[in-house]
Amino acid sequence: MTTTVATGTVTLISRLPGGANIPQDPASPNSGEFIRFPAVSTDGSHILMSTASSTSAIHIYMSIDDAPAIAIAGGEAVDYVGMTPRRLQGLLHLRPAAGLRR
Repeated sequence: MTTTVATGTVTLISRLPGGANIPQDPASPNSGEFIRFPAVSTDGSHILMSTASSTSAIHIYMSIDDAPAIAIAGGEAVDYVGMTPRRLQGLLHLRPAAGLRR
């Protein structure tokens, strides 16, 4: 969720474009999974969210300007390496998770 103090509004950002919640990976051994926030741009316009996978890799999603979250890497699990702290503009650093085909 993001909060706009000036207007007192709250926006739920953990939904996909169709309105569904960001899903849990059914193969994940963690049934109590929750959404993590590995990075946020310095101005708060780009928010990176992640959920666990069946390996050490993660599924990542990004909300830009409070829009619904989009799946990064086509929903495939990836190893998150990092991102730039500015407005990102697609500067997300990922590598395919071990065992994934390229």
